[in-house]
Amino acid sequence: MIKITVINTVLLMIVSLFIIQPLKADILTDLNGTIIDLGDEGTVTGGGLTFLWDMPRYFDNDKVLFYINTTFAFSLKDKDKPKETVRSYIPVSAGFEYRYRVLNIPLYVTGSAGAGVSYFKKEGPLYIGSVMDPSKTQIDSDSGPYGDLMLGLNYVLSQNIALFARGGYQISLYNDDKIKSPSGFLFNTGVRIPIFGNHRSLGGVDDVYDDSDPIKFTYKKKKTRGQTLYGFTPGVIIPFGEFREISDIGYGGLFSITRSNLFFRNFEGGVAPGFYYMNPKNKDYDQLFIAPVYLTAGYILGIGRGFAVKPVISIGAAYIDAKYIDREKSISEGQDSHLKTVEPAFKTGISAEYIIADSLTCSIGCDYGAVIEKEGNLTFIVASAGVNYSF
Repeated sequence: MIKITVINTVLLMIVSLFIIQPLKADILTDLNGTIIDLGDEGTVTGGGLTFLWDMPRYFDNDKVLFYINTTFAFSLKDKDKPKETVRSYIPVSAGFEYRYRVLNIPLYVTGSAGAGVSYFKKEGPLYIGSVMDPSKTQIDSDSGPYGDLMLGLNYVLSQNIALFARGGYQISLYNDDKIKSPSGFLFNTGVRIPIFGNHRSLGGVDDVYDDSDPIKFTYKKKKTRGQTLYGFTPGVIIPFGEFREISDIGYGGLFSITRSNLFFRNFEGGVAPGFYYMNPKNKDYDQLFIAPVYLTAGYILGIGRGFAVKPVISIGAAYIDAKYIDREKSISEGQDSHLKTVEPAFKTGISAEYIIADSLTCSIGCDYGAVIEKEGNLTFIVASAGVNYSF
């Protein structure tokens, strides 16, 4: 089934490219990393490839792009243990993306809707009733209709490259009783590169379309740029996937030390340690504390009148402190365990800033991230608001 899906996808893309060549349509491709919440089946991560073109422009609509997308994502849970389980998820879809430029800069708000088919496969130990037989492998797979709705941002850096981030909801409908139809949050981010044409012809730079004037925007650098900024952003952390089976919404925040104009104008880099207290909802957990430390990188997109938008990527590690009952060590009553470990972590998101004074800004933001564990990723969303100050 996977081979059939891949072959059909490639053929569909090739045929589509031949169809649009007589129209001399501009073609772009998206390369992205993705995180998908499958509900009861947990969270999978992977990558995607999208072809987009501006065929609708020939029907007097220059704000819409038609696309074909394919994604491969997987997860490995309980690696090197008797109940090791591998999940693979391959959605293939086609749809339309609508874009609207924000003010007088090459920043677009995008909305998209797609539909197609998806394939899901789960490989794990054989269960006979509630008894596990790790010597045998049970494989469950199914395919069915797929759909998604997405909202995002697309920023054109030049005629030859753009950055994007988008999130939304996806769902697949299966008939197999052993597989609950996957549905949940979807997030991806990556780069958009023209194959034929460029972002100028698509309205990205010096746009000639009626809906946007030529770009002559310059962001007036505020006094705090080029200085060291100290910040604190309290917020709430919302678990997703398997993480939400363990914990309810938690709270905490990040401290940050950031240097503006670090390598070039409007680029920011720094370090952000923090802490989050979680509220365990699984009765086997008594305490759950997460303390991440991130290296951060962001780029300021000035909007005007003291406002700016900043996409941010953060990588680092998280210290996890958890007290729980380990049912594997003692099936009847369980055994008290205290986990203290450090695992890789990352998050990506976007924030909006407003200049209150020369040395003070306030911000609100939203991030999607994960703590990477062998047993499965702890995925989450963080909503925060805070301040930055320079001495």
